[in-house]
Amino acid sequence: PGSYRVTLTVTDTAGRTSLAETRVTVNPPPANVVAPASLTATGLLRKIRLNWTNAPNTTTTQLWIQRCRGSSCTVFNRVAILSPTAITWTDTAVVRGATYRYMVTAIDVPAGVSASAGPVQAKVK
Repeated sequence: PGSYRVTLTVTDTAGRTSLAETRVTVNPPPANVVAPASLTATGLLRKIRLNWTNAPNTTTTQLWIQRCRGSSCTVFNRVAILSPTAITWTDTAVVRGATYRYMVTAIDVPAGVSASAGPVQAKVK
């Protein structure tokens, strides 16, 4: 974002050159990214199911599911990219008896803006 001076140089087929200069202001797109709400994680037999609600009227373009293993883990890795309208996801790439923590992050790709829900955790049965 900001204001920039731009110079345009045009050359015709006869080799004549013309210059034009102007100022251009670039503004970031408005971002209205709201983190998913009411995130829950439920440990089931050989899987964990996540559920959440999405805020209406946001500029969210993707939802990222991030996961780490262990009840006190802090380094999360993205394990799925979902449609911005998704409200549930099931993780089947888990180990029985292990505890996992999750975050769901709403992303506005063009604006580079995000907001996260979580972390929540569950143990695989």
